[in-house]
Amino acid sequence: SDAVICPSKFAESELKRYGLTVPSYVISNGLLPQFRPIKALRDKEFKDKFIILTVGRIAKDKRHDVLIDAVALSKYEKSIQLIITGKGPLKEKIEKYSEKLTNKPPFKFVTEDELIRMYNTSDIYIHPSEVELESMSVLEAIGCGLPALISDSRTSAAKQFALNEKFIFNSGNPYDLARRIDYWIEHRQELKRSKQLYHKK
Repeated sequence: SDAVICPSKFAESELKRYGLTVPSYVISNGLLPQFRPIKALRDKEFKDKFIILTVGRIAKDKRHDVLIDAVALSKYEKSIQLIITGKGPLKEKIEKYSEKLTNKPPFKFVTEDELIRMYNTSDIYIHPSEVELESMSVLEAIGCGLPALISDSRTSAAKQFALNEKFIFNSGNPYDLARRIDYWIEHRQELKRSKQLYHKK
């Protein structure tokens, strides 16, 4: 090739680490303009819940198990509503694994309009994935002003979008993730202020 286009700095650095010698250029896939803050109503049954949203393919590397374990470990477990959107080879297994939670997470593949509404009515987005070249779902979340709590996996580009260290947790560690979740439940005003900062980011 005469040149290689990479979706993120992380993708470019990985290619160079494995021997890329031709010129490379970082060009993001970008964010569609409809992923922005809007006025939306949350589902009535979730009115009094702290809503955690995660979006993406339900597969091994996305680590839904870590997120479910973290919610189970939270001292606020009974007041948390986890929402999992997407489909994938582990959907049935992860659905069964989530049955230990007080509030069973809905598993559904949604339209773009519904997804945007969910980004705008959730309290926090959590991205436990260990492998990402760019992570469009994190971009969509922060485009809508939804704070994102992200794994620090060295094989993921997603952590570059974290607002600060409070929005990063140790990859694969449900105890550290539970600690972060509890922090944000206890500091909701700070979390609310972060929405504006994330949207500007």
